[in-house]
Amino acid sequence: MNLVRLITTTLAVMVTLASAAFSAAGQIIPDQPVVPAAAPSPAASLSPATVPAAAPSSSASPSLATVPAAAPSPSPYFAMLLPAFDYTAIFSASGGKDILYAEETGHLRLELRNLENRSIRNVTVSYHALNPVPGIAASGSVRILEMLPSATRTVDLLLPAKRDLTSGLVDYIVEVAAEDGAYGPPTRVSFHTKALSPLLKPLVPDQIEILTNSSPSAEQ
Repeated sequence: MNLVRLITTTLAVMVTLASAAFSAAGQIIPDQPVVPAAAPSPAASLSPATVPAAAPSSSASPSLATVPAAAPSPSPYFAMLLPAFDYTAIFSASGGKDILYAEETGHLRLELRNLENRSIRNVTVSYHALNPVPGIAASGSVRILEMLPSATRTVDLLLPAKRDLTSGLVDYIVEVAAEDGAYGPPTRVSFHTKALSPLLKPLVPDQIEILTNSSPSAEQ
């Protein structure tokens, strides 16, 4: 009896286990959705070593190192704006004084230099007074036929003073210009003039007669 009960219990347990196993095997577990991997792009699939470098465009600007700097073209107009002469002008009178006395001759002396690498013809050196003084020339000039390249020349402008020169201060402007437009910068020169002393001035005939009549008589 006990043996029958044990066999029956064992069979029941085996049936229960078999049912459970069968139930587990019959359940369907839904699969997870499979996302297909993105196909690699052709450019990404290539390694950096296999990607050819882009050839430079023919329209691209060349390197600055390969472009020579353009030489500035000389402008004749601009060249004429630059002085072609350099000079100094000083005044001197007899004995090296800086005062011009009546009946003396003063000098406007220039040390003129040609700054160009070419000869310049028909160069005129002129002067004119800003405030003319009676008894001395208000203007004058000399002409140089040719100034050689880079040459230096001394130019003397004579200023003879007459007997009736008055005392004062005179200002002269000295200029240098050539027929082709070459020039030197204007320079100002100033000096004083001195009239004759009243004792040295010549007597007019009326004054001589008055002095003769007023002289003491030889008979007195």
